[in-house]
Amino acid sequence: MTVQNSTSTQASPPLDVAQFWSNVAVAVFTGVLTLVAVLTLLGQIRGPKIVLILADYREVPTRQPTTLTNPPLTEFMQLGFPVIFSNVGPRGGAITDVEIVMLQPPSTLPSGSIPTARSRVPNPSTYDKLKMTWRMGEVSYNPPIFVSGRPAVMTIRNNESIGLMAQLDFYLTEQSTTVMPTATLMEVQNKYPVFKFKLRYKEPKGTKKFVQHEQDFEVRPLFVP
Repeated sequence: MTVQNSTSTQASPPLDVAQFWSNVAVAVFTGVLTLVAVLTLLGQIRGPKIVLILADYREVPTRQPTTLTNPPLTEFMQLGFPVIFSNVGPRGGAITDVEIVMLQPPSTLPSGSIPTARSRVPNPSTYDKLKMTWRMGEVSYNPPIFVSGRPAVMTIRNNESIGLMAQLDFYLTEQSTTVMPTATLMEVQNKYPVFKFKLRYKEPKGTKKFVQHEQDFEVRPLFVP
């Protein structure tokens, strides 16, 4: 007698579509929350990032130099131009130790080194001195935020840009300061048509660390009556 085994197939339960899409929604929501948390953490790690927006070269109209007769006898002129500091980071920050250094012309000009129309005979043992001071602040300069030789700090919020006006003052004197300088500022500019500078500033990173930034730039004075 032959016994025939019958194999029964058990049917799978029907798929719950609502549950499926619910699981997908939960997964997507969890992924979004995770992404937001990661981006927030990265933003906290990155901190502020303050950049300097300053043209590498510019021509600046300025009045012709004037003579200051009170001792020391001096020729004087000014240059002014805008400077922008922008915080492109996700958190507020600050800058400090702002400094503008003159690279050209040199601060010491030996007698005879500048072609001049004056009739004085060049004396190699004497020289003219070119001194620069500067200040930087709002348009009114009252009071300036940064001044040469004076410590100061300026805070900048995240995604904020602050525009300042820099004013550079130049004083040309003779070594002894008892006579007029051998050359004039216009003659100095004839030999050095472009004045070269370096702007430095420091940005705090953490509690004890400062990162220094710097940029070279050039200014060509255009004298106007």
